[in-house]
Amino acid sequence: MLRDGRPAVRTAFVEQSCKLFLGSANLTESAARRNIEAGALIRGGDAPQRAAGHIVELQHRGVLWREAG
Repeated sequence: MLRDGRPAVRTAFVEQSCKLFLGSANLTESAARRNIEAGALIRGGDAPQRAAGHIVELQHRGVLWREAG
């Protein structure tokens, strides 16, 4: 959650531009055990492909990056 109360997406996965998962979870074992999280799986339509393009563009601009784990 952002300081102004808006939810923050912490996980986004796109599978072959046909499935999109957005979630609030930090992908750690402790977060999975202790936190209540939310997520949405979107299949079909143009949302997964558009999200994949948007993620790539944000990575190229240096706004979004993969966390080393």
